[in-house]
Amino acid sequence: MNNEEKLNRLIAILNEYVNYLKLYSEVEVSVFTKTTLLCATYKLDEFGRTVTDKVYTDKIKPTEYVMVKYKSPRFKWMTPSGYESIEFPLEDLDKRIEHYRNKLKCLKEKLEPIK
Repeated sequence: MNNEEKLNRLIAILNEYVNYLKLYSEVEVSVFTKTTLLCATYKLDEFGRTVTDKVYTDKIKPTEYVMVKYKSPRFKWMTPSGYESIEFPLEDLDKRIEHYRNKLKCLKEKLEPIK
């Protein structure tokens, strides 16, 4: 199975999975390329807590990522433009398909879809 077929499989699973979500009613999947990575260094303050020392961007070799974005909140008290998202490398696509397939299977056993 090539990456396009795997993405279509992931989209099909997520479109069914979103029916069981309480907060969001739509899902969007996109592929993009990252060339920089946001990094941070940390240090301990005088109380022993970890605090951010410096935030910077670091160049990486171009890597394809998949973004799964949950949007269209079901409740009026939520911001209409609000969303939740997760990103993962394209090479982890098989693991994420298995992950969402297992989540969907578990939800189907326990719940009815939210309409």
